[in-house]
Amino acid sequence: KMTFSKTYLSLLTSLAITSSLSAANEHKYMYEHSIKVLSSTEMAHRSNDDYAMNNYGIVTAEKAAAWITNWQKNKPSGISGKLFVMQMGDIAGEQFNYIKHDDINTFTFDRTSGCTTTGDFRNDGVSNVPKPVFSGNQMDEAFYAYNIDPKHDMFLLVVAEADGGYYAGAIRMWYTLSYWGIPKENIAVLSGQASHVLNPEINTDLHGYTKADLFTANQSVPPMNGTHSIAEIKRDGTILQATTGDMMELVASGVQNAMIIDARSEAEYFGTKKAKTEFKVCGTDGASQCYTAFDGHIAGAQNIYYTNVINTADQSIDVNLDGIVDGKDASYTFKDIYEIEGIFANAGYEAGQTAYVYCRTGTKASMLTFTSAAILGYPTRMYDGSWIQWGKMADATDTNGNQLLPSDTKWRLDTSEYTQSLVYNPDSSMVSPHATGSLHLDGTHTNAIINEDKSYKLIK
Repeated sequence: KMTFSKTYLSLLTSLAITSSLSAANEHKYMYEHSIKVLSSTEMAHRSNDDYAMNNYGIVTAEKAAAWITNWQKNKPSGISGKLFVMQMGDIAGEQFNYIKHDDINTFTFDRTSGCTTTGDFRNDGVSNVPKPVFSGNQMDEAFYAYNIDPKHDMFLLVVAEADGGYYAGAIRMWYTLSYWGIPKENIAVLSGQASHVLNPEINTDLHGYTKADLFTANQSVPPMNGTHSIAEIKRDGTILQATTGDMMELVASGVQNAMIIDARSEAEYFGTKKAKTEFKVCGTDGASQCYTAFDGHIAGAQNIYYTNVINTADQSIDVNLDGIVDGKDASYTFKDIYEIEGIFANAGYEAGQTAYVYCRTGTKASMLTFTSAAILGYPTRMYDGSWIQWGKMADATDTNGNQLLPSDTKWRLDTSEYTQSLVYNPDSSMVSPHATGSLHLDGTHTNAIINEDKSYKLIK
């Protein structure tokens, strides 16, 4: 692994002996260290009705093109640093794979999944969270590699190609940066996939630009000379993350003043499609894909498929010489704000509610979390563990013939109180095990990750 610096290594060593923050002491610690603890309402901001007016949150291709071609002249007021284009995937064509960068004022690098890998874990105090939010150390490794200044630099998150999952992956970096307290004014998401909306040959609103103005062959080479840490941001956005315990309390309360949104497909929502987990150790060969012990949805959740908020439906984009429409809408731009508002309203959202969003792994949910918080301006939280964690907390037998959870533990979620449309995996040989040592059923809370990240802010 990349080392950050001797200074930060020593700080990390001291961090290891820092105790987790208890709920009672949180505000005291935050106050003493001048860290502003944000509420979900404070983190939410409604977009301008005309996305072209935005300088952060959702931004148009025209705004992005102006930044890419002349950042020094066109950077938003209040931003004094560099532009970092975080790109998910590459663009077809050897000449034009990446967003243009000068490696002085603008940089482009392919690290926008915003996700740790499927094999990565962090423990919430009761069970492992697969694909968890980046730790402070992981954030600082990225800052070190590209010399990112989290206080002054701007992030532009871009998906390169027409793929909903990739787009959600790119937007998950918005969730990660926001969770770590980066101000909303420093994070922008390009509306649409770059190979379409930033291509002047397709997007006539970019008249005057050429592809060579906006794209280049390679990404930036990391200079490996950073001096900054995410701990410099004295803002705490961890409220954006909802834990298993938070979701259990919400469901037990009857989902008051809130709406739970399941961003998965209808088949997953109703439990007719099995949810894959992080392991491939199942089956008679011991090397097959594993699945959760049960399927269905969190009790009270409403279903909004994550791509419903972007333009992917059959629409006219190319017309052949014979006048026949060819293909689907390749723009992947976000729909009009009022249309999105209607989608949420039709699913049952009422003014003043906090939206709680989840999916299978916490990636696709990022799309609707961003939409809810940064386009509609609703107070929003995302259940990061999502179904890949929820669906294993069961009194069931796994692929090794071991019982996952005892029937009497309070952490069981395979009950009608917590899960609706509950369907058990009928083949226990395909049920995912818990990682060795990952379960701590005597744990009193699921806030260990958040507490660890709060503590990381105290190292400077």
